[in-house]
Amino acid sequence: MLNKETFKKGLKELQSAFDGFRVNDSKITTWYKYSKFLDDDMFLVKIENCIRGCRKAPTLADILDQNEYYSGEGTEHIGSANSCYKRCFGNCGVSRSDSLKKSCEYCFSNLR
Repeated sequence: MLNKETFKKGLKELQSAFDGFRVNDSKITTWYKYSKFLDDDMFLVKIENCIRGCRKAPTLADILDQNEYYSGEGTEHIGSANSCYKRCFGNCGVSRSDSLKKSCEYCFSNLR
């Protein structure tokens, strides 16, 4: 579950990165309600990916749609586990439900 301090940190990063990004108490309450299922690391990765890839102040949907994984600083994103699984068609031997939790080694090594 997303820690409220981590959530606030992510919002502050968005405010710094996007001039048009505004928050108020209502927005904070609603956004937290729909993103608290994320863990801290996943939320911060989504914020970072949004800052790198969004061209305007993001909506909550823009953030939640961001990839959950990245291959490291300064390199291209590998993509979400779901798209990773779709691209390797399960040839990696990882079940679809497991691939949704994390990308598999097969996909990391063969789908760059």
